[in-house]
Amino acid sequence: MTRVEKNAPIAERLEEVKGDMVRQLKRGRRRWRPFLTCGMFFLFLLVSFFVWIGWSVAATGLVEIPFLTRLAYDKPVPVRVVEPGVPVEVVARTQLGSTLTSRLQQGNGKLQDRSVALTISEESLTASLRSLAQGIGSGIIDASRVQAAIEEGSGIELFVPLKNNERGSALRALVEVGAKDGLTTVDPKYIRIGSFRVPPFIVSVFLRPFINQQLTNLQDNLGGYATVESISVSQGAVTLQGTLSVDIQE
Repeated sequence: MTRVEKNAPIAERLEEVKGDMVRQLKRGRRRWRPFLTCGMFFLFLLVSFFVWIGWSVAATGLVEIPFLTRLAYDKPVPVRVVEPGVPVEVVARTQLGSTLTSRLQQGNGKLQDRSVALTISEESLTASLRSLAQGIGSGIIDASRVQAAIEEGSGIELFVPLKNNERGSALRALVEVGAKDGLTTVDPKYIRIGSFRVPPFIVSVFLRPFINQQLTNLQDNLGGYATVESISVSQGAVTLQGTLSVDIQE
């Protein structure tokens, strides 16, 4: 504590006491309180976590959260509207069967050229997706508006509206298609529910097995006719290039 002379003027003595009190307060403020600091930091993390959860749920459009839904959610719309056409299974059988018949006629009963190309339009893909949706999710999916839009340079956009949702939420996914070891492959680039982007680990754990199962079904349909070697994407259609795998008995 500051020493104040006994005979010093009153004003000077008061100024010395005031300065001493200020220095004591400053030293007290500089003291580190670890428990208080850690507690405040933990509270900040806890509040941030619940805000993130609320924001994520609001972004899906599945439920209405006051204030957050208005900020986090935008109604999803497809890149364009696609009307259903002839299902993929019918197109595949028709095109491959026609190619096989034509090649046999050209070779007098022998299959000399086994190369084949199968073109699938987004309208055909949309028709098959709607049939699939009716079978697996009629309670939560509006199968009548499920569609696929094929974008050159991007891939295939899948649009799956949810049924009885006041906010018009939907699942949107962008996937790339390819071929490897004679099998068709699908690589999801992103999946969104409403405005919420589904984390990649959820895609791998829950959605990829379903995608692989549907690819297996498609491969079974094609396996009796051809082996897929490459896939190219153009605006509105995908083309599968491969080799006819049927055996012709002499």
